[in-house]
Parts: sequence; structure tokens; C-alpha cells
Amino acid sequence: MVVQWRQQAAIVPAGVATSEGGALQPVAESGLGELSYPELLSNVEYRSGMTHTGCDRFHTAVELIGARWSGAILRALFEGHQRYCDIRAAVPGISDTMLAHRLRDLEEQGLVQRWVTAGHPVRVDYRLTEMGRELHPVLGAITAWSQKWIPITPQPSRKLAGFPLPGPASPISEESATHA
Repeated sequence: MVVQWRQQAAIVPAGVATSEGGALQPVAESGLGELSYPELLSNVEYRSGMTHTGCDRFHTAVELIGARWSGAILRALFEGHQRYCDIRAAVPGISDTMLAHRLRDLEEQGLVQRWVTAGHPVRVDYRLTEMGRELHPVLGAITAWSQKWIPITPQPSRKLAGFPLPGPASPISEESATHA
């Protein structure tokens, strides 16, 4: 497996040679054989010569898109939901406070841009930036992986904001029926 790195990247995997112009050469050409993906992640060499275990950029990216609700919000934006109320409807269970906080975080990180249109009432839209749009294949891969490997577990309760939803009734124990 040959991993292509951007030339301006600050890290170079150990075992990947660079030419005088800084262009990366495949591992096989460096005479060190093929490195597995875990080896590439765990054995990263900075251009300064320091060896670093793991990759700070990788961890930062995973924490950014892996923060609670962030992936679901990004997915809603990819599906075309741009208004706050549409995003909230597309992400069941998120509170207004948490949605506002996550949108602000994603905006600060450069993934989302907030657009305000003057009028009565003022219209606020959220749109993915170029950086955010580049996450589309990443989230697509995570979605595909989750559909293959993550089992769907039945929800213990069919409630929304404390009120039962229409649908199959949940069994009521004799004890809870007598206290009602």
C-alpha cells in the first residue's frame, strides 16, 4: 500500500524517502519494504528528525469529527439541511444549546460557515466550507463501515421530550400499572 502525502505536510512516515526537491518516493523504492497501515500511523518521523508515536493531526481530526453530535450535524449539512431548524430536525435528540455549541465549534474549526441574510425575520444558514466538504468521503466511509459492523440495538424507550411516541406499546409491569 502506497500512501500519498501532501508535499507541504509536516510529517513523513518512517521508511518513506524524500528526493532533493522534497517529493515523496514510495516505500518500495527506498529499499525498506512495505509498511502496514498501523506501522505508518505509529512510526512517524518529523522532518526535524524527531520520532513521534502517533500523529497529532490524526488525533485532532478524529476528536473534531468524533465529538458528540458533530458527525450527525455534518451529515445533516451534507444532506442539504442549512437552516438551524432543519439541522435540528435532522439530528434527533440534540438540544438547542448543544446544537448551537457544536455549530459554533465547527465554525471555529473552519468546517462550517454561518451566513446571515438580512430581512424580516433575519435568516441564518450554515454551509460547509471547502474544508468541511472534503470530509464527505470520510463520513461516507464511516457510514459504510458502521452499516457493515455496528449492530442496531432496539431503543429502550419510544419517548421524545418525555412524551410517548405513537407506535407499538411497551410492556407495562404490574407494579408500574398499579402506581399510575
